[in-house]
Amino acid sequence: MEVLPVSEFFMIKYIDDIIVLNTMLNREDKALFSRDIGIDLGTANVLIYVKGRGIVLNEPSVIAIDTDTKKPLAVGEEARRMVGRTPGNIVAIRPLRDGVIADFEITEMMLTHFINKIDVRGFMAKPRILICTPTNITSVEQKAIREAAERSGGKQVYLEEEPKVAAVGAGMDIFQPSGNMVIDIGGGTTDVAVLSMGDIVTAQSIKMAGDKFDQEILNYIKRKSTSSSLENGPLKRSKLQSARIQKFERRRDRHSRPRYGERSSKNDDDSFPRN
Repeated sequence: MEVLPVSEFFMIKYIDDIIVLNTMLNREDKALFSRDIGIDLGTANVLIYVKGRGIVLNEPSVIAIDTDTKKPLAVGEEARRMVGRTPGNIVAIRPLRDGVIADFEITEMMLTHFINKIDVRGFMAKPRILICTPTNITSVEQKAIREAAERSGGKQVYLEEEPKVAAVGAGMDIFQPSGNMVIDIGGGTTDVAVLSMGDIVTAQSIKMAGDKFDQEILNYIKRKSTSSSLENGPLKRSKLQSARIQKFERRRDRHSRPRYGERSSKNDDDSFPRN
């Protein structure tokens, strides 16, 4: 009787399980292992990119909270649709302001929901996360973003400035010894940067972006609608009435004046007095 080595005995006994395991490991989704993901943590929207799958999530950075229980009721697009249609105890919150975290706990809830929704957590590992941040943010703001991502389920969290990531995504060769200017207009901030040799040479972040653009457009439309309603209201009626009165007075004056070459009867009597 031939005695097989332990390794061969293991292979023969568990060959079916090994085949299944290899199949799982070689599948495209690789369910046992997590994936590398990139997150654009924007003031208006959150985008998540998964390596090998592309952009898998693009939803508003809004979360609806029950103020009585402090529990989230809806996140993303569902929470945005609830704005203005909920009772007083439910409020919609945007936890990001000007590209940075304004409410840490709400941001953590939102990130946790999005990461669970795209199902990138593996059985044996957590995902590695790359997050885009505005330029010139403080170390405290960077630490808040990093901690929120780690507590949301990230194994390793990397931060990268938005202009550099935008340049790479647009196909720019930022490693050449030449200047490349990038203007990244987001919802809360606009980042302007000059890149060369693979890094940012100079950059500036201003708090004037899409949200303020939208607000200025809304204000302009309100002013125009208000002025048009006033013109179509009592003010317009009074103007029309004044115009009619002036027209009537001009017509009356024109008819009351003597025509050219004619004299009034009074002047005729005065010119030829009777004896």
